Amino acid sequence: MPKGRSVSPGFTLIEFLIVTAVFGIIFSISLVNYQKINRRQVFRQTLNDVLEDLRLAQDKAISGEKPPGCSEDGRRLDGYEFFFEDNRYAYQIKAICEDIDYGAIKYGSLKGETYKTDGPDSIIFRILGRGVDLGGFFADSGWVDYQTRSLDFVVYNSDLKSQIMISDSGEIYLSSDPCIPYDQDCSGGQVCCLPNSCQSVGGSRLCRL
Repeated sequence: MPKGRSVSPGFTLIEFLIVTAVFGIIFSISLVNYQKINRRQVFRQTLNDVLEDLRLAQDKAISGEKPPGCSEDGRRLDGYEFFFEDNRYAYQIKAICEDIDYGAIKYGSLKGETYKTDGPDSIIFRILGRGVDLGGFFADSGWVDYQTRSLDFVVYNSDLKSQIMISDSGEIYLSSDPCIPYDQDCSGGQVCCLPNSCQSVGGSRLCRL
């Protein structure tokens, strides 16, 4: 008698659905992890770009390099301003000659979902290493000059955050221990960005003046 051929059983519908679901779960987990890694890389690159542009403004101020318009008008160069626009996503570097804005020499923007949450919108590097001028903000007590040279950055809907610091000596670096911005909780002993400003307010401890 002829031998019958063996028949390999195929997948049932339930087995197919289970395999599809498992692959879907694995793909979803991989996609989430990829997005986290990519978001972290974009954030790191964004911070590096801001660092480089801050140093560019500082270097031009230290060298006393005048833009063409400033030289042609015979005006004195005061310094170079690193200025964040109102949307806190875009910034520009511009020369300041005798308090007159001579236009941007460079434009920049924050990548991905990064945005600036705190810190001065205007940082002016004075010529020949003569210091740094900062902006301020309105508080309950009126206009407050920034006493800290820090720029705070976060990524929307994530736990990614960092601070760029500018020291009194002009060193620009990423801070490994971010300070607490104005009007935020400092009950855990955290250091306020405004020095010695952790106060009791309505039963809470906040960074206030």
